[in-house]
Amino acid sequence: MNIAAIGVDLAKNVFALRGVDGRGNRVSRKSLRREQVVPFFTRLEPCVVVMEACGSAHFWTRKLQSLGHTVRVLFRTLRKPEHSHTWLAQLASRRNSNVACVAQANKTARIVWAMLAHNSASTVQQGL
Repeated sequence: MNIAAIGVDLAKNVFALRGVDGRGNRVSRKSLRREQVVPFFTRLEPCVVVMEACGSAHFWTRKLQSLGHTVRVLFRTLRKPEHSHTWLAQLASRRNSNVACVAQANKTARIVWAMLAHNSASTVQQGL
């Protein structure tokens, strides 16, 4: 398996990983428990790892960099929080809060996958 980049959705216990090759094709889709993350990345050849900033992102950044991976952290200001919040609030009002949480996690993973697949970087628009 030749993985060029991996998007990681950090969580308390189960982490969602999406791997793409050099051409942007999805080659890996895994869910790992917290104790399985380090052994997985130890076996993996060095690649780019992208994750959204959260309370544990810096811990995982240091851990993965020590294993030889290049880590990029996406900060919340790089997304459109007003759109995401409105969409999430509407979903939470219609459905169970667990459904809303899973939907937001899936949406974040798709955004990271699309950025990795198209080798694009988010930019912060000033003055909006």
